[in-house]
Amino acid sequence: MAYITIQEDNIDRLEKLKKLLAENGFEAVEAGQGDDSDYIYRFDGLEIDDEKKRVTVDGRSISLTPTEYNILRILMKQKGRVLSAEQIYRAIWHVETIGVEENVIAVHIRRIRMKIEHDPKKPHFVKAVWGVGYRVG
Repeated sequence: MAYITIQEDNIDRLEKLKKLLAENGFEAVEAGQGDDSDYIYRFDGLEIDDEKKRVTVDGRSISLTPTEYNILRILMKQKGRVLSAEQIYRAIWHVETIGVEENVIAVHIRRIRMKIEHDPKKPHFVKAVWGVGYRVG
């Protein structure tokens, strides 16, 4: 998690930063809005405890690689929002891409589904939005 401090009198800069973060799959949270649940993301039986770096499905612990974990965390943090493969790729590796991100992310999503879904061929948690990207929820 990263923190950026902006003075309240610079509203234009704050709004531009919030827009830029949202376009890249991140959420801006103002100071004082968080609580202990800021580190726990839930959807149905899927839960990510970001402080403990633990993923569970229906209480069963799931072992993910660091990259798989980060992809799932990004999707869970933006639950319900569709993120493109490019947005996910940039959020993980912090570099611009030239067309390779779709295949890379698709492979990781497939592996995540194999581990967390009850039926990976009919995903409940991580869904593809054809031609757009992926979402949780």
